[in-house]
Amino acid sequence: MNKRVLFGSVLLTLSLLTACGGSTTPDNSGDQPQPAARTISGTLTAPKGGDMRGTYLLICPIVNGDCDWDGVGGIEIGTSGPQATFTTPALPDGEYGLIAWKDNEPKNQFGAEDELGVYSPDRKSLGRVRPPSTGVNIEMMAFNEPGNAGPPADAPRTAVPAQLVGNWSTLGSSGGGYYNPANGTWSPAGGQGLWYEIRADGTFVYSSYIESRMYGCNINFFKYHTGTVAVQGDRVVFTATNAHQKFEDTCNPSRSYEKTWYPKPDEYKWGVGVRDGRSSMVLVENGKQEGLFFYRNP
Repeated sequence: MNKRVLFGSVLLTLSLLTACGGSTTPDNSGDQPQPAARTISGTLTAPKGGDMRGTYLLICPIVNGDCDWDGVGGIEIGTSGPQATFTTPALPDGEYGLIAWKDNEPKNQFGAEDELGVYSPDRKSLGRVRPPSTGVNIEMMAFNEPGNAGPPADAPRTAVPAQLVGNWSTLGSSGGGYYNPANGTWSPAGGQGLWYEIRADGTFVYSSYIESRMYGCNINFFKYHTGTVAVQGDRVVFTATNAHQKFEDTCNPSRSYEKTWYPKPDEYKWGVGVRDGRSSMVLVENGKQEGLFFYRNP
């Protein structure tokens, strides 16, 4: 993988970052087995229709339960495509947070134009990884996703299989949505996550809330969609016929917005079953190997 290594805003060579984290060259003297290199590896996935080239994977030491921005290092993805694998240089022992960030125009400003992904097993708090660790996967999201200011020309709708009908939310979200259409207010009270209500008549409600902190800036991103559901075999399409979103940037209030914005229809391969002892639904985007799990709410 073509990559550059960063500390703060200064680009360094891979060998320099490796030296700062300890040598990765094994000592072959003697017959004792050598410990595994303290690296973290995994996969980064771009938002739908996105490209990984130019994405930074920030490697953040966890100090006192939070990211130590003074000690952040990272690598830049130099290859194109919807996914990229990564392996960090050798790191000192400790816990790390991983943040994938694509800095679109304007450069050097974290905001609504950018793409972001945070490693978080519960999709709620900044996850912690202690090297050596493999299989660390991060899915990124776009704040300004492709779509239109007006509703779609066509919204296919079918009956929905009984096993797909229900109220579903990701781990970390209490469900119930983040938007009140009666008065137009947003609330993060349910905890970060994504939530679906899928109905037997081929309609749905979707709501999501993502919060992130970078360099002292708080980003809050809300979505609310209603629309139609079309199921054909193991494929499901959600088409938003009413859609709103809100973006808040505490460091750059002028870039905050609230608008009506209709995303392109979301098409997934779906499945239902039991995960972690709970009734669950998985949605897998076209071209991806892994999906997003939702749990049935009472």
